[in-house]
Amino acid sequence: MKAEKSSKIFRVLAGFLFLANSFLDVRLELTYPDRGIYWILACLLIISSVLIAIGFFARNNIIVMSGGIVWTACRIVRLLICVIGNNHLKIDGVVRFTLYLIPAVLFVVATIKKGRTARLLGIVITIFIYLQNWTEDFWGIVFFLPPLRVLVYWIIRAIPYLFAGLALSFERPEPIIKKTIQEPQNSPSLSDNVEKLTKLKALLDSGVITQEEFDAKKLEIMKL
Repeated sequence: MKAEKSSKIFRVLAGFLFLANSFLDVRLELTYPDRGIYWILACLLIISSVLIAIGFFARNNIIVMSGGIVWTACRIVRLLICVIGNNHLKIDGVVRFTLYLIPAVLFVVATIKKGRTARLLGIVITIFIYLQNWTEDFWGIVFFLPPLRVLVYWIIRAIPYLFAGLALSFERPEPIIKKTIQEPQNSPSLSDNVEKLTKLKALLDSGVITQEEFDAKKLEIMKL
């Protein structure tokens, strides 16, 4: 009961923070005038956050996983654009977008594995995203936003994945049960019954038992 209550709390917190994450992306990503592929990817990232939030609110891990898959697909496309879409390949860009891809993949794995693995991956993803925002947005955020808003920004960006991992940690993967059909030890096999009937027929043919006795014994053997 306590575990179920804790799971519900973490799911609600994760859902609200993922929604806040999507609203933050709307303000930061969709305000640019460009309506090209990057704008489309930004829209898909917002959709992925909304899907994850809905999945946690609805206690539906399939929806949560779907949001993670959309997130991962966006990061893969962004990495491919960086690799094959530019005339001059920039190693730092490849590294950066690869680091963007890793948390997305880990999140999908967490939704599949659940349990302690999900909790550990939630912590790893939180640290990953926290460091990404720290290294990339530190100067722009710190100098142009009040300290409280900086704290709120980092909480919205990184903490949802911690709560997601904690919520999924209360889930248990369905065990694979191998069902084996075992023949009861006390019940005779088909070959035993055939052997008994053969012997019984020999007794009937030799006149040791009557037809009535044969039929009664045969019926008894067939019921076993």
